[in-house]
Amino acid sequence: MSFDDLTRQVRWRLDAYRETREAGAVMDEAALAEADRLWRAARTRSTGRPESEDRRRLAVAHHALGWLFFLRTVATPPRPGRLWDLARAVVFCAPLADDPGAIPAPLHALIGPDADIDQQTALAFDLVEDAAADTDVMLAEAAIVLLATAVPATPEGHPSRAWHLHVLGRAHLRRFQGTGAEKDLDRAISVGRRALEAAPAGSPIQAGCLAHLGRACLVRFERAGAMTDLDLAAELTERALNATSADDPYLATLLSNLGLAHLRRFERLETAADLNRAIELGEQVLDATPSGHSDLALRLGYLGRSYLTRFQRIGGKEDLDRSISLTQQALDATPGGDQYRNSLLFNLRAAHWKRFEYFGAVADVDQVIELGEQTLATADRPDQPTLLSGLSTAYLRRFDLDGAMADVERAIELGEEALNLGPADDPGQAALLSDLGLAHLRRFERLGRVADVDRAVELIEQALATTRADHPERTRCLANLGLVRMRRFDRLGTAADLDRAIEVRGQLVDAVDPDHPYRAIHLADLSTAYGERFERVGAVADLERAIELGEEALDATPEDHPERASLRANLGGRHLARFEHLGAAQDLDRAIELTEQALELIPAGHPDQPGPLINLATARLRRFRRLGAAEDLERAIGLGEQALDTTPADRPERALFMANLGGPYLARFERTGTMADLERAIELTEQALELIPADHPRSAMFLSNLGTAYLRRFQRSGHDVSGTTLRALADHVVSATTAPPAQRLKAAQSLGQLAYAQGEQATAVELFDAAVAMLPLSTPREGTWTDQEHILGQRSGLVGDAVAAHCALNDLTGAVDAAESGRGVLLAAQMDARTDLSDLNDADPGLGRQFQQIRDQLNAPAGSGRAADAIKEIETRKRLWAEHDELLAQIRQRPGFERFQRPPRLADLQPATAGGAVVMVNAGGLRSDAIIITSDAEPTGIPLPGLDPEEVWVRAREMLIAAHDSRLLSGTLRRRRVVADILGWLWDAIVEPVLDALPAADDTDEPLRVWWLPIGLLGLFPFHAAGHSGQPDALDKVVSSYTPTLRALANTRARPAASTRRQLTVALTRTPNLPDLPGTAAEAAALHAMHPDTPALADEEATTARVRSVLPTATWAHFACHAHADLATPSRGGLCLHDDTLLLPDIIRMRLADADLAYLSACSTAQGGWDHADESLHIASAFQMAGFRHVIASLWPLHDHIAATAASAFYHRLPTPPAADQPAHALRHVTLDLRAEHPDRPDLWAALVHSGA
Repeated sequence: MSFDDLTRQVRWRLDAYRETREAGAVMDEAALAEADRLWRAARTRSTGRPESEDRRRLAVAHHALGWLFFLRTVATPPRPGRLWDLARAVVFCAPLADDPGAIPAPLHALIGPDADIDQQTALAFDLVEDAAADTDVMLAEAAIVLLATAVPATPEGHPSRAWHLHVLGRAHLRRFQGTGAEKDLDRAISVGRRALEAAPAGSPIQAGCLAHLGRACLVRFERAGAMTDLDLAAELTERALNATSADDPYLATLLSNLGLAHLRRFERLETAADLNRAIELGEQVLDATPSGHSDLALRLGYLGRSYLTRFQRIGGKEDLDRSISLTQQALDATPGGDQYRNSLLFNLRAAHWKRFEYFGAVADVDQVIELGEQTLATADRPDQPTLLSGLSTAYLRRFDLDGAMADVERAIELGEEALNLGPADDPGQAALLSDLGLAHLRRFERLGRVADVDRAVELIEQALATTRADHPERTRCLANLGLVRMRRFDRLGTAADLDRAIEVRGQLVDAVDPDHPYRAIHLADLSTAYGERFERVGAVADLERAIELGEEALDATPEDHPERASLRANLGGRHLARFEHLGAAQDLDRAIELTEQALELIPAGHPDQPGPLINLATARLRRFRRLGAAEDLERAIGLGEQALDTTPADRPERALFMANLGGPYLARFERTGTMADLERAIELTEQALELIPADHPRSAMFLSNLGTAYLRRFQRSGHDVSGTTLRALADHVVSATTAPPAQRLKAAQSLGQLAYAQGEQATAVELFDAAVAMLPLSTPREGTWTDQEHILGQRSGLVGDAVAAHCALNDLTGAVDAAESGRGVLLAAQMDARTDLSDLNDADPGLGRQFQQIRDQLNAPAGSGRAADAIKEIETRKRLWAEHDELLAQIRQRPGFERFQRPPRLADLQPATAGGAVVMVNAGGLRSDAIIITSDAEPTGIPLPGLDPEEVWVRAREMLIAAHDSRLLSGTLRRRRVVADILGWLWDAIVEPVLDALPAADDTDEPLRVWWLPIGLLGLFPFHAAGHSGQPDALDKVVSSYTPTLRALANTRARPAASTRRQLTVALTRTPNLPDLPGTAAEAAALHAMHPDTPALADEEATTARVRSVLPTATWAHFACHAHADLATPSRGGLCLHDDTLLLPDIIRMRLADADLAYLSACSTAQGGWDHADESLHIASAFQMAGFRHVIASLWPLHDHIAATAASAFYHRLPTPPAADQPAHALRHVTLDLRAEHPDRPDLWAALVHSGA
């Protein structure tokens, strides 16, 4: 309808009422609807209409609507509580005040020139009183209209002026509360101040003015947050309260307002006195509020909230209980449709939640859920996302208590709904994302669906991304992200998850204060992550950091802390890991001590008990294997069975406990031969394997244990596994890509041995090849040499098994390839780092430059050795290796570079044997062979039935003991006997059959050149001197050299000979803390006399820094000094110089472009490690890797005089050209001369060996 139509319709109603006095004409709902439309039409402006017309329309509307509402008061007379129509009549007629004829006569006393001040103020007061209990803003509007003329008409000093101002101030406050217009709030305060100034001291009106002004200041504080308003509100309300009698009906309101002011001041300043005063006043309010009062629920609710706040500040269950009681009463007193119920439900949920969090009563979390579902039933709430999120969290916590899947499903349903409804920038978004992620994690832990843990990671990563560094939710997000990343790592074995867990847990530890109550837990979590990375990668720095953090966490935890048991158990596990790695007995003792203490703190039957039980069982098993005490073995079995009995069938860790318990049973079988123990070990491991998914990271470990148990059963009883089962196990190993490479390698080796024993040679070869291929992957590239050596040392014997399996199939090429891939892994990595990049630089200079830079950084020496620096180096090297691998993939995609840095094939290496033959010798588990490799023929295999691997082990041990027996007489006699015996055994078992099969030498004047390539512990023996005293032997028949691998030989022979001789002589007659070597002075002096213009470093001048600086300038180097060979950790061996040891890694990292000959006149410089024999890591191979084409070294310590004599004779035997030509021939002649001089002392002449070209 148009404005004119609406006007006519309203006027028709006015006329109809005047004529008929029928109330319906003005009182029905249609009349109000038409009035509303008319007023809106009158206020609608139009650009095409003149302002005069807009003014006219407003005037018409005021007149029509003023009369309509006036007539409504006639039809239904107004009374207090029903002043809406009169208020509107006043508001609409007020603009017509200048035309008394336009205003109904009864309103002349309120509006216009004849208005009566007393009637105006009386009605204004009634309107304000009604407005206090009504949301209709027109009540306050009418009061302001009336007082706008009444107040100016009341002179200063008039007894009613304070009253009029007071009512006007109240009216402005009510209008503000209805419209939110700040000018009304400011006006309420300014008018209130004038009213207070006008009120006589001690008068009743003064108390009212104080109360109103205090209330207005409090409201403005709530709006703007100015503390001056809050302080003034408290002060004024306190004064008003002091001026109010105990029976005043307004007393409860004053008490309530003052209590609220103190509560708000506490919330801002956290002053305990304010909170206590708020509670004190709140209790007084309740005492003063009669039952059924309209504000009773509000006052109960405020006091309940105050008690909850005080509990959150200082604790005290009585405050929390009182909060819940009061809030429940408030809820009971609030009608069903009242909006205040939502606030009360929120507060009551919060209080029950706090009581649950602090005191753990399940009934409280039940209440939280019930109340939340009630609230949720009131749909379309603006805070629905927050409500959904909180309710989701409650369901999740109840799931943690009772494990009901329905709870976690409901938690996820509500959380996802909250996420969909809530805005992305909601302040509670981080908490919602984090809790929803945890809900998905819980479902993953129960059902094992990988999609859930993926979703958990995704959600909590989002949560963290939404929090700033100072966000209160950030620490919880970091903690939860570390947890879900660790869980996904446990399931999928992804290294990126583990690294991310370490990263965020490290950030969490850094983010919390040293005295934070959860700092110890965060330290322990970080310790766990480092421990897991050590278990997967093998870098000792990670393990040391794990123990350091675990000890710090334990030290920071009070004796009565509930987490102390788990902290002890976890730290015990780390000490056990260090014992297994380094073998220190104190670590094993500490592991047992900590785990036993943890179990003492855990009640019987507690869900946390099985983990420490199985850890203690493992520790006891380790102590049994170390000390042999049967009591430890029996205890291990008892503890393991107890752990299994107390672990529910649906717990995911049950599989691990079963597999671990299989270990003690297998050990008892090996001790007693009881088949029942072996069958129990097999049963447990089979069941464990069935309980986990096929792609679980632990599957490889279970397969390894099962393969070992099956092999023991076959060896004992001949009971084999079917070919189908064996095939399935082999396929499982190959597909177990989530498992750590070291565990996959162990499983492949174990099952390969089983297949070999059962005669399944093709399967054995497949498994052994898979294991060998994983050797380089199993070493921690980002770790130290020591870390890598340890991993490789655990797999001693693998290469021998692989070579034997290939030989059993007459696959000699495969045998050589297996040996090349599995031996000298660390040396191969160094050769990769020296790959010539000329072709790559020509094809893509930028890519070549990038690759060179990465290689240089990776080849840099380690830092300070401090734990913190070691961790940083690991992180740096991980990053560098990732970049290296990415660049390597790019290089291999280029045409012609497909095999760049891939292991060379036999055909690529055979040319390196030109002019001689390489003899690979292997003592495998079930057979022994030699393989002859020449440049122009297929490899030739020679079975060696007389070579028993157990005898190799015994003789290697005898030789090492004899070589290092320092007793003057008995030691000499022992060495003489043992070496002679070993030389004869070598001749009979190996060398004679090999020499009989070798091709004839091309040069009849010189014997055939042979490079011995012994596998495993055979590398400790002097093949070049094999034979029986007084009979033709290896020295007579061949010119012998040694090489770690075919590839090393090819690299060495490909290097050009030096064109000039630049001799470096290093001689130490005196070395701190070591015996003097007087013969070295003569040795060095004689050599220097032959070349007086060459540098010589003697004694104090022979420091590690000086040697490293001069060595790159030399082509020939002679070292006459002590050397140290570390059989357990070869990389810790080296040349003993004046100030320190020049270690193997430092030598290998050198890149000596012109190096030709190194003569190491030092003890045991060609002696490698025991467990690391296949790595061929010794000082001689280090110099060969550094760039020397020829290296002369010693297999065991030589007498000072013999060493000097041999060195002098060697140099005299070399041809006169400056290049180191034919040093192997020269050394052979020196050895023959020494043998002729000392025929019965092979220990004096059989030690020196030649390595290289």
